[in-house]
Amino acid sequence: MRGLYFEEFEIGAVYRHALTRTVTETDNVMYTSMTMNVQPLHLDEEFASKTVHGQRVVNSMFTLGLVAAFQVPELTLGTTLGNLGYEKVSFPRPVFHGDTLRCETTIKDKRASKTRTDAGIVWFEHRAYNQRDEIVCVAERVGMMMTRPLEPHSDSAPSQGDSTAIPLSPTKEPTMTEAADRSPSTYIHGAWHQGASTDRITTISPSSGKVLAVTATSSLEQVDSAVASSRAAFFSPEWRAYGPAERADVLRRMADLIQANNEELAQLIVDEVGSPIGLARAMQVGSPVETLRWYADMAVRGPRGGYEKALPLYDNPVLSSSVLRYEPVGVVAALVAFNYPINLLIWKLGGALASGCTTVVLPSPQGVLSTIKIFGLFDQLGLPPGVINLVVGGPDVGQRLTGHPDVDMVSFTGSDAVGAKVMAQAAIGGLAKSVLELGGKAANIILPGTELAPTIAPTVLRFARNAGQGCAAWTRILVHESQVDEFVALAREFIDGLAVGDPHSEKTEVGPVISVTHRDKVEGLIQKAVDDGGEIIIGGGRPDLAEGSYLNPTVIAGVSPDHPIANTELFAPVAILLPYKTVDEAIDIANQTVYGLNANVFGPLGDAIAVAERLRAGTVTVNGGSGMRPDAPWGGLGRSGVGRELGEDGFAEFFEVKHIQWPLGAIGRPPGT
Repeated sequence: MRGLYFEEFEIGAVYRHALTRTVTETDNVMYTSMTMNVQPLHLDEEFASKTVHGQRVVNSMFTLGLVAAFQVPELTLGTTLGNLGYEKVSFPRPVFHGDTLRCETTIKDKRASKTRTDAGIVWFEHRAYNQRDEIVCVAERVGMMMTRPLEPHSDSAPSQGDSTAIPLSPTKEPTMTEAADRSPSTYIHGAWHQGASTDRITTISPSSGKVLAVTATSSLEQVDSAVASSRAAFFSPEWRAYGPAERADVLRRMADLIQANNEELAQLIVDEVGSPIGLARAMQVGSPVETLRWYADMAVRGPRGGYEKALPLYDNPVLSSSVLRYEPVGVVAALVAFNYPINLLIWKLGGALASGCTTVVLPSPQGVLSTIKIFGLFDQLGLPPGVINLVVGGPDVGQRLTGHPDVDMVSFTGSDAVGAKVMAQAAIGGLAKSVLELGGKAANIILPGTELAPTIAPTVLRFARNAGQGCAAWTRILVHESQVDEFVALAREFIDGLAVGDPHSEKTEVGPVISVTHRDKVEGLIQKAVDDGGEIIIGGGRPDLAEGSYLNPTVIAGVSPDHPIANTELFAPVAILLPYKTVDEAIDIANQTVYGLNANVFGPLGDAIAVAERLRAGTVTVNGGSGMRPDAPWGGLGRSGVGRELGEDGFAEFFEVKHIQWPLGAIGRPPGT
């Protein structure tokens, strides 16, 4: 660090700005960190009286941006940003730090020069709102900030007579918690806010064990504000003006934003969730793009083929006509699991916006960074304030949101235990509609006589993909007793060749589970199965890696179909091998579960389809099926959830149906009177 300097100046005699510059040098590459602070000096006469055009100002929104940074000696008429000393840079939205509005950014110097005088062109906006949350005044200022570095290679302070460069005492780098206190995490009514709760979410990389970020969580009052904003937006003329075509355009622009940022989002998923990079690009980020574009088409077409449907004439007691109208359900609380944070978010957000609903999103604490990044992209869409809102936090935030009386629908993805609580909270709060996509313990039946070799790769990868953290994972493998030995030999050979390790590597096929705590829990359940007579017949244990929460793909045998490990969703790369004697027995075992989300059958097509028809599951693939298609419903039976996502059925969940009826003749007495 070579020194910290700032200069104070006024823009429009309204606010004092200070630019703090920190220069570091690593391997002859210079980095400049800039912090921009804003403190009120005095307000214009209208603002001082707290009225504008006769209306009382009750709220203000500040926006601050660094338009350009450059070397003053290089600034001449006709200079373009490409010729400047710095890359073009902009600050994120500011947050309050005490009574100071602060923005921060770090940029890499393009040139190796160690002496320069730097300047920045600053744009500042202050919006004033009345008690109806209407803008009553917008004040804009543009000005210049300047900083002056020390002499080259000198750590001495400037002379006392130098009034243009005031040295600051050296400061230490902010801690993660201090960074969280000034990093926005809550998005309400079209603006970013710092989480107002004292609780923090610490994001730890599952692959390295290092702390990635500390995030300030939303307060319960911010949850209330988010719901109020969403409800106001739902009834607002601005959002009501978005017809099917306009909503479709929003969804397509969302898809374009995600696609344009695929690599950055994929790398973030790798860091936060631990998904291997190939999976992150294809499923974690690629699939949401397809889903959004499908929902865009559905927004134009409407549910069940249209937003309005005429019924046949009815003549009891008089001839009458009726029409059914499908209208958006209202405010949707969308709670998203960590394992596919962007994918699952889009399943909910896509349907909500396509239908005309508004939303409040609560991500899993273990998927919060990805969700904040997505909202940062969607902030560029210019949606009416309140259409999409984001709160972050733990169970208290979830309980406040799902039990809020102004929430009309709760869409939740997660465990069946938490899902049951969510459904109860929604019922007690506002008797809100609940759509729950919960756990699974999918059976994978390999019919007698089926050639085993082609089934091995899909069988193993379907329970080990994403480290087994998927509700549709084929974690119960049913093999005819005459083929068990052959299956074990082939599966062992395949699993031994799987690359388990750093999810950043293009070669990795199995990454870590989400946390050390979860890994330890899974290991405890495996040990319990072994203690009860089970046997790890393939894989098991941990890979030889110094850091991270890794588990090797594991196959366990020797347990009964009703053993807890054969009926518990582990969310880990662990499968149970269950031999069977007859196809009827295999079907009975497959259906012997509290879940009913997914299943698969390998075998001759006709035979496999016949078995699929007898399985109690929301989705059954035959011979591996194909990809997750957005036009097919997803959901299950029993403790796998309530309702559906995706497909016509999933889209219909976001609507209420209204029956409008009128007589075709004169108004008469009501029936029965």
